[in-house]
Amino acid sequence: MAYFWKVTSCILLLSLVGSYAAPCDEYSELDDAWRSVNVRPTSGNYHCDRGLTAGWYRFTGPAGDRMPSTAPESNSRCGTHSPVWLNGGEHPSIADGVVTRVACAVNSLISAITCSQSWQIQVAACSGGFYVYNLTQTPACNLAYCVENSVAVHNSICYKVPDRPAVDQQSSVQECSDMAGSLAIIKDTATQSFVANSDLVGQRGPNLWVDIKSPVNIYLYGDNSPLQGQQLWAANQPPEFCVYMDSGADYKFTVATCSEEHGFICQSGTVACQQDVCQNGGICGSCFAETHKVCGCQPGFTGDRCE
Repeated sequence: MAYFWKVTSCILLLSLVGSYAAPCDEYSELDDAWRSVNVRPTSGNYHCDRGLTAGWYRFTGPAGDRMPSTAPESNSRCGTHSPVWLNGGEHPSIADGVVTRVACAVNSLISAITCSQSWQIQVAACSGGFYVYNLTQTPACNLAYCVENSVAVHNSICYKVPDRPAVDQQSSVQECSDMAGSLAIIKDTATQSFVANSDLVGQRGPNLWVDIKSPVNIYLYGDNSPLQGQQLWAANQPPEFCVYMDSGADYKFTVATCSEEHGFICQSGTVACQQDVCQNGGICGSCFAETHKVCGCQPGFTGDRCE
């Protein structure tokens, strides 16, 4: 009987793992440029997802790679009259597995009504650093799923601010590693200003952990002799200090204990694309394990794909 229970438990565990892994391996891609949160539809040319086949989808292409978790600035964005965004919390981590979120449609007449229609969808984070969404067709037209870009490129380095709950500094290091990147190293004011003025921080404006830690702190007595001996300290003392980009100070550096919880910014170098998506002789570079691609265009061509 004990042997049978162990075998049954293993089968059940494999079944549960398989059910989680499947969305990250079996999905369709939506790469429509018009889905971008920055695209306003032309008069009378409103897109609609009323006919979308239900299933797991990954957003790719120039529009972006994830649904926004804050409402677009207005209706008539994302190539449609009522853009659909992700309400009900941040994107999940890999450890969260498949989670349920609320899809909200901005009212087509009054932008201040950011959730005039809603329905449930599922979301999962995948080990390649991307998300997949279990989407259904929208209840009416003209409603369509909206997309934003989670990555910006500066000096051939890709930067990403994950839409995740705040974490301590050490956890942010691991989160970036799970996305095939590393916690960002910001060494100059130009890069700091780039982050502060990019779409990465959005309207939420989180503080962002970066990869800076203070050396071992030296504490001095009144006679300037150093304090020595860990046995003099209480448990978990003295604290370790780390650095984050302070959203309340135009993303200048601020020191805090490493155990505080903040957002974080990851970085990844660019490498040649395994699958070239650039047109007209553009040079294709990818980062975060091929989850984001950028094109260097030849003279006379512009656009995300040098079209």
